[in-house]
Amino acid sequence: MRISASGKTRQTMGTFLLCLLLIIPGSATYSRAGDESKTLTEEEKIVHVLNRLGFGPRPGDIEKVAAMGLEAYIEQQLQPQEIPDPVMEERLSSFKTLKMTPKELAEFYPAPNRLRNKRQKLQAERPDEGARNSPQMEGESVPETTREMQEARRQMRASLQRIRFEFSEAKIMRAVYSERQLQEVMSDFWMNHFNVFLAKGLDRVYTTDFEENVVRPLALGKFEDLLMATAKSPAMLYYLDNWISTAPAEVMEKRVSALRNRLRSQRRKGTGGQQAERALLRLLQRAKGLNENYARELMELHTLGVDGGYSQEDVIQVAKCLTGWTIRAPRQGGSFQFRPVLHEDGNKVVLGHRIRSGGIEEGEQVLRMLANHPSTARFISTKLVRRFVADDPPPDLVDAASLTFEKTGGDLREVLRTLFTHPHFFSPKVYQAKIKKPLELVASALRASGAEMKPARHLVRMLAEMGEALYLCQEPTGYPDVASAWINTNSLLKRLNFALALASDRIPQIRVDLESAWPLFQQLRLPEPSAQQLEQTRSLLGQVGEEENQRGDLRPARFPKQVIASAFMLGSPQFQKR
Repeated sequence: MRISASGKTRQTMGTFLLCLLLIIPGSATYSRAGDESKTLTEEEKIVHVLNRLGFGPRPGDIEKVAAMGLEAYIEQQLQPQEIPDPVMEERLSSFKTLKMTPKELAEFYPAPNRLRNKRQKLQAERPDEGARNSPQMEGESVPETTREMQEARRQMRASLQRIRFEFSEAKIMRAVYSERQLQEVMSDFWMNHFNVFLAKGLDRVYTTDFEENVVRPLALGKFEDLLMATAKSPAMLYYLDNWISTAPAEVMEKRVSALRNRLRSQRRKGTGGQQAERALLRLLQRAKGLNENYARELMELHTLGVDGGYSQEDVIQVAKCLTGWTIRAPRQGGSFQFRPVLHEDGNKVVLGHRIRSGGIEEGEQVLRMLANHPSTARFISTKLVRRFVADDPPPDLVDAASLTFEKTGGDLREVLRTLFTHPHFFSPKVYQAKIKKPLELVASALRASGAEMKPARHLVRMLAEMGEALYLCQEPTGYPDVASAWINTNSLLKRLNFALALASDRIPQIRVDLESAWPLFQQLRLPEPSAQQLEQTRSLLGQVGEEENQRGDLRPARFPKQVIASAFMLGSPQFQKR
């Protein structure tokens, strides 16, 4: 929710706040050239760990970690299955769609194609009514069939919105309240690495299951297991089109011809079994041939990296190995299925290795080979170092992580342990050197301000305005994790707008506790505005509140000095960094 009455006032206010922030001593820069001759204090190390392994400290967290010991806390986060999290489960209980299986989601929330099919059938049966859209001439009655279509369309939009908002609200809730902070950070990391687009057709019923039952449980396990699970997930099969990838067209034509001949022979002999054969014939006739989308992204984005040493021919061969990997009853929320009749038989060669003809085992062998390839070890390690240490990953740290990856067979927990115990991780040069993505900023601000929140759709919309619409990144690369992607004038204004809305308790379903948060703000050394800056800002914001009050918009805005100071601190460049 924006906090001003008009676009002009909002722009003026945001620009004014931005200018004030930039003149606060020491707050204008978004990079920190650390003094390598110094070392981080124990408190700085704790803040660093809370910001990198999680979504930032809450009031009292620094003292809590200091009491248990930094090493013990890191080890605890590396074993999320041993961390009790009952409060989180209670908070998630209201999200009904989160507990639904893909089959249940498909049953209760009609897919867009069902609406399209119904409309096409209507147009065929009654062209004058089916072609007519919702607007009618004055005095003309609305045909029953048209009203049904309008209602079906409305239900479809509402169902997609509910799935998306509940899923997104649950993600924010977990980032703010879960005790398993590292698991949530890694779940977010892998959901971008193995990105799927929730709004693409059937992925609206599969994306929830993808994160809940594939990504989150395996986020700190073996990379090979995670890769195999994502490859067989209907969400990924559908998003990158591997579910429609079959043997090439010429091969499928031969199989169709052979099946037709068999059906003719059965009819002449009067033998049974034709119903199943005819269903198989329809399946073969719908085959679209080889699709390379998933094979290409598998090698470029999921494993080897763009410079991983593969060729276009390798992409083709991998795609052939994965033919027949499809979805059983996809429109009913079905599961992974291997269909031998759609698979291309014969030996293949991938990265110089011979893959013997063997049905589903071909694809599994390829995935194991890619998961344990040295280029994959380096590519994944580089991304993890970029996420947890610096936008420009230190080469020796990447080397150390890659070596651990190879030695342990891709044990992600051990790779992370290598990162968190390496001298580079606590280097002053990387302290507060990463810019928070919008999700990280929102979650860390809610945690730092002691916020009590209920499911809040406004936060989901705010994240979208900042550029991170949850689960709606269309590109298979997912959202980036570098400062250049997130910091510009427009995004800074959005972030400041959020900071002021949060500090002034003007986001519905969220209440902050600035009294308990204030000591933490000071521990984090967030810059405070001067008395003159406070008065200038308070005067401007008072004008905004008067405009809102005159028009009856929301409740009148009140901006005590502590609220304004808190907004400055949450919007400061220091808080934008982790």
